Amino acid sequence: MQTEVVDHPLLADTMAVVRDRDTDGERFAAAVDRAATLLLTAASARLPTRLEEVATPLGPANCRRLAEQPVLVPVLRAGLGLLPAARALFPAAPVAFVGLRRDEATAEPHWYLDALPERLADRHVIVLEPMLATGGTMVQVLGRLAALGALQITLVALICAPAGLAQLERGAASLGIELRVVVGAADPVLDDRNFIFPGLGDAGDRLFGAL
Repeated sequence: MQTEVVDHPLLADTMAVVRDRDTDGERFAAAVDRAATLLLTAASARLPTRLEEVATPLGPANCRRLAEQPVLVPVLRAGLGLLPAARALFPAAPVAFVGLRRDEATAEPHWYLDALPERLADRHVIVLEPMLATGGTMVQVLGRLAALGALQITLVALICAPAGLAQLERGAASLGIELRVVVGAADPVLDDRNFIFPGLGDAGDRLFGAL
């Protein structure tokens, strides 16, 4: 497993807005979208390309195009906050949704939606999940993706914690998948509710409101 904490002044400034408790919902969503654009740009740097001749107004030019569109997998509901940026960068990419709900008492994830295709062999999958806390949810998602044949997976997250990274590393090794984690920040610990500390709070609630 490879982990990259993206170091960029624009991302650092945007993450400050995302973390700030006084950032309202509209500005929070806009900042998450900006952060996602920067993170996805970094995450896509290694995607395979192919050569294609393009006719410019003045003549032919040899250009590089993506060899294949990745499959975008947002984890509901908070992962939806990263999806607009992903769709803007990969407008032709297929999107497959998964939904898991974390039990607040046990921190164990429970599936409530699996809209993945029947086969993902030879496809690069980009998973969108703002927070990597315990890693329990992501290990479940990785296991399902691996069962469908996906062996090259990139996770894009805003913030991670050491416990989540350790869990993912063990999971990726046992599943035999090539996993890359691209994040905007790495925070030191989880609190007693298994929230990333200092983190940014509940990403889903801040994006979509608390009921």
